[in-house]
Amino acid sequence: QTLTYTVTDACGNATSVSRLVVVTDNEAPEIEFVPADTLISCSSAMPSDVPVFNEVCSTASIELEESVVPGSCLGSETVVQTWTATDACGNASTASRTVTVVDTVAPVLLTELQDVVLEYVPGQPEGAAALPVPTLELVDDCDSDPAWTYSDELVETDLVTEAWNREFAATDDC
Repeated sequence: QTLTYTVTDACGNATSVSRLVVVTDNEAPEIEFVPADTLISCSSAMPSDVPVFNEVCSTASIELEESVVPGSCLGSETVVQTWTATDACGNASTASRTVTVVDTVAPVLLTELQDVVLEYVPGQPEGAAALPVPTLELVDDCDSDPAWTYSDELVETDLVTEAWNREFAATDDC
């Protein structure tokens, strides 16, 4: 910006002098607040808090970049969020936080299981092999296809009856 100074005496004689004033912004936006690193469940939304930047000379534009590193299992990952604030002169500041996403909830069995009483029919398998295997419906916050297994334990027997306990276990990818 050019500033011109003019001096005039009582007789109307005037003289002027000009000078060029250049204001240069060499300061990057100041970081006032950075969200803390955090741990969330895979069923939770990403945190919405953002850093606060202060720019005195102009308006800063803020851009978010996220890099995702897959975890050791489905539903877990590490997300590095990096915000860059750039002012009108190209000065920039960055702030980052790490969001660790984990699977903290076990699968849930939706199928209602009932006790089963079987009559022996000649030729059918004996023992636990005679027990029917149900179709189980499971849901999980992070794994769309949780697995299940079962184990059988003979808990009571006499000459004509056997009582078995079948225990089911559901697992997700984590």
